Amino acid sequence: MSAPVKVVTFENEQDEMIVRRLVTGVVQQWDRIPKHVQAEILKDATLARGSGPETAALREQITTFIHKHAGDRP
Repeated sequence: MSAPVKVVTFENEQDEMIVRRLVTGVVQQWDRIPKHVQAEILKDATLARGSGPETAALREQITTFIHKHAGDRP
């Protein structure tokens, strides 16, 4: 059984900026991340606010976003 997903909270605008940049880096490197790690990232991102009927739709939205932007470089 997996450990519960820890929700990241923003204490200030700098925290939010750091998380946005981290996410940008992960998305840009997505195709280089091993598939099993990708699966864990998607699971954690999807379940970060709990599970429910919208979980499958959210996972699909996240996956679509990643594939739309994966490898994008300025």
